[in-house]
Amino acid sequence: LLNSALNLGAGIEVEHFKQVIVTNSIFNKNSAKSGGGIYLLNGHHLSALNSSFRNNHVREDGAGIFAKSCRIFDLEYVQFTHNLASNYGGGIQLSVTFNFFFSKFIFHQKQCR
Repeated sequence: LLNSALNLGAGIEVEHFKQVIVTNSIFNKNSAKSGGGIYLLNGHHLSALNSSFRNNHVREDGAGIFAKSCRIFDLEYVQFTHNLASNYGGGIQLSVTFNFFFSKFIFHQKQCR
């Protein structure tokens, strides 16, 4: 995905969800205020498998993924490369997330100012 959003979630923006499943996806060169690749708010379960977040840029938080108030956050074989956030979370910004599981993932040259 290559997108731009004035505010939230240039790639995907989802609020009040039960489950979001992302597989075999590339989020590349997305720009937004927060959540360049994915922006999630008030949800239950995010699952990302075999995906990458590259060259995403945000003016605030979570260049790759921004997630707030999500119950389960599960990443497997996910790569974060060259993502830039002006505040927090070059790769991922998690806030009020209860369970997170990371397996076989790579963070490479993430940056916050």
